[in-house]
Amino acid sequence: MAIDSHMHINSIVSKNIEKEILDINNNSTLKNVINVSLNSETAKESIIISNSNAKFYSAIGIHPLYVENQSIDDLYDIALNEKLETITISLLQEGLLIKMLKNLLK
Repeated sequence: MAIDSHMHINSIVSKNIEKEILDINNNSTLKNVINVSLNSETAKESIIISNSNAKFYSAIGIHPLYVENQSIDDLYDIALNEKLETITISLLQEGLLIKMLKNLLK
């Protein structure tokens, strides 16, 4: 059994993402996939995918290429508003993770 710990399934260039997801779901050696977002838009897409596919988990975050034009508040709102079994939040800008954790723990 294997776990793919860093996939961007909804960010890949593919004409048929649904087929890619189906192939993963039918792959008996792949137990789970952690689908990593690039920004708030792909975070929402990742959550939709994980809510409808048992093998998928969402890791929401901002990729370093997008950190300048994304708001931490967008991810904070997504994290609070979605009912997720498991959520991982990745922020690659110093101080943002600490700010978010303090807000979540209030």
